[in-house]
Amino acid sequence: MGDPNPMAALEVDMARFRRASLHSAVRDVEEVLDLLVQAREQIANAPESHRASLTMTKLQNPVMAGFDTINNDLKEVSKAQKAYGRALDKNFPEHELPTEHNNLHEKWGLVNRALALHLLREGHFEAASTFLGEYDNNLPPPGPPTPAPPPIPTPASKPASASPSNSASASASASVPAPASVPAPVPAPAPAPASASVSGSTSSSSISAPPLPPTLGLHPERARELEVRFKDMYRIQGELKRRNLEPAIQWARANHAELASRGSHLEYELTKLQFMWLYKGAQVNGLPDDEHNGRVGALRHAQAHFPAFRATHRLEIQRLITSLLYASNLPASPYDVLLAPAPLFDEVTASFTREFCALVNLSAESPLYVAATAGAIALPRLIKYRAYMKAKRTEWTTENELAFETPLPRAMMYHPIFVCPVSKEPIMDPRNPPMMLACGHVICNDSLNKIRRSTRYKCPYCPAEGLVSETLVIKL
Repeated sequence: MGDPNPMAALEVDMARFRRASLHSAVRDVEEVLDLLVQAREQIANAPESHRASLTMTKLQNPVMAGFDTINNDLKEVSKAQKAYGRALDKNFPEHELPTEHNNLHEKWGLVNRALALHLLREGHFEAASTFLGEYDNNLPPPGPPTPAPPPIPTPASKPASASPSNSASASASASVPAPASVPAPVPAPAPAPASASVSGSTSSSSISAPPLPPTLGLHPERARELEVRFKDMYRIQGELKRRNLEPAIQWARANHAELASRGSHLEYELTKLQFMWLYKGAQVNGLPDDEHNGRVGALRHAQAHFPAFRATHRLEIQRLITSLLYASNLPASPYDVLLAPAPLFDEVTASFTREFCALVNLSAESPLYVAATAGAIALPRLIKYRAYMKAKRTEWTTENELAFETPLPRAMMYHPIFVCPVSKEPIMDPRNPPMMLACGHVICNDSLNKIRRSTRYKCPYCPAEGLVSETLVIKL
């Protein structure tokens, strides 16, 4: 059994911490303030002085009780904060991180690019613009051109007639210009202008430092394009939260060809959800109560847009249209669950975000978020393993893979992993793919080459034999 996931262990304390808000304390403070305001008005309007002292006497106990209630509310918040702090210290104890190896030393450009893309896709456009601008302004200027190396002189003791090259070398050592058969060094071209670091143009000159990619490998025009697109995405997401499907439907129709090439059904799902939303009528959807809403509006919407999806969703369209016959008694009909749009809005919003990011060649989730979350999950195990190896006076010799399995959530498992039953190793190299034998057993290509005899093989797990040419490559 592996160690428990530290993130999962914090969920209980995090839920308690979120519940312990200051809303109760604020409400109790407002009640005490109301008591004081009422007492002030009574004292101001009292015709006799002894009534003021009586009002103050009556006010004492309610105010003290209010203070006690406020203190209890604050104690609950403080207790939850301390419990969450102890949980953090317990699940993430402070350790000195290793600094002898910095794998990001030569990859800061990629890290900064991930930061810029994360800011853009999370909607922090002003911060992303500032970040990109400061990075461009801090790019090092191109250095002076490196002069071409001079010809290497040859010792004069060698005879000049040994070879043509020797004669050229002897001539060079004697400060005589090289003959026409030996090309002279080509002078280095002028250095590229400073603006090349932003515009993305490259120069063939040799400079003292390697040229950095323009704008972290993110061209300014590409950055502006992403900003415009993600602004559009957040605008459409906001409309979806307000149950307005029209902007998303228009976007899906404008990108019909790209969505169809990906096999996406987003356009149909949006069209179906619009039908269901109109079906509910003005009392539920809040739209104007006219011929474009209610059952009449849903029928018109279906007649106008459902025919485009008959080839792929005929059966479901038939069920949706048939549900109109049960409108008077829909809760008792078999179509009540089919016409429940509330949970579908969240699903359609997630699907829209996924397809939108795919059309701009980005993943649905921020790579920076995924990397940081996976690192937070794996870091305690890495620190524990490092301490264990240090105590055993051994070293980690595994290259390009972890020495143990990290329990990542299923949402972060992007590729299936095949472990060859013969070599007992996970197969990650595309040059060594899994191979299915004629008997149905699967081994890696390297294991197949070891057990093959010319053009035939014998399965290592059953008596079956077969031809190597009949094996099939399994693409993960």
